[in-house]
Amino acid sequence: MSPKHIKSTVNVSSKGPCQVIDMEIKLEVIKDYEGGKSVMVIAHQSGMSHCTIAIIFKNKNKGLETAKGSALLKAKRLTKIQERPISDMEKLLTTLIEDQTEAYFAQLHDDYSQSKGLFVMLKEKAGPHCDVEFIASSR
Repeated sequence: MSPKHIKSTVNVSSKGPCQVIDMEIKLEVIKDYEGGKSVMVIAHQSGMSHCTIAIIFKNKNKGLETAKGSALLKAKRLTKIQERPISDMEKLLTTLIEDQTEAYFAQLHDDYSQSKGLFVMLKEKAGPHCDVEFIASSR
């Protein structure tokens, strides 16, 4: 018996490369949508996927806020690149945290060594009949 459904072989990787959409185009899409055009009509006119249009409108608050603070509408990123002093501060804080973490683990190792030394001393005081082992986490 032949199969009822014929599977077609479609090249799944037929999507083109991702393209960055200018803020001008995003603002135009938002304006068209708020003007009453449907997502499908805007998608057809702009040559973009209806999913892309829906995502642009979904993120409209972020886009409008970015456009408001930016004189350059050809900006392609919605994320703000940190200014030099903030970037330097982040690097310094990262270094500080790494140093503190390293110092903490060094102190932890010293505490372990001291605890083990104290245990050995107490074990010697207890005499040869003491057969307890020192068990502690070395982390």
